[in-house]
Amino acid sequence: MSILNHAMEVDTAELYRIFQEEYKKGTTCVQEKVQEADSYMVYKVWWYNVDEFSHVVNINWLTQEASCTCKKFEEMGILCVHILRIFNMFCVKKIPEKYTLDK
Repeated sequence: MSILNHAMEVDTAELYRIFQEEYKKGTTCVQEKVQEADSYMVYKVWWYNVDEFSHVVNINWLTQEASCTCKKFEEMGILCVHILRIFNMFCVKKIPEKYTLDK
């Protein structure tokens, strides 16, 4: 099962379409690890030769919490390209439960 398949199962059709777009955009980003300690990692994520600055993604693999400086999830309830880039890099197959919305 891929994270896209899981999104199809847990999201509405409209949310899935948005998730799919964000995921596809995220696959074209690049990342750089900035910090790592135990289960906690920090990455800079950006589009090479496009973005003037990068967004910072904080991931705690133990608690499955992720945050990004773009604040898309906090403001719109949608995982951003930056977090999805890191999920994709680590082959995450399921959206952590705290990032799925009730239908």
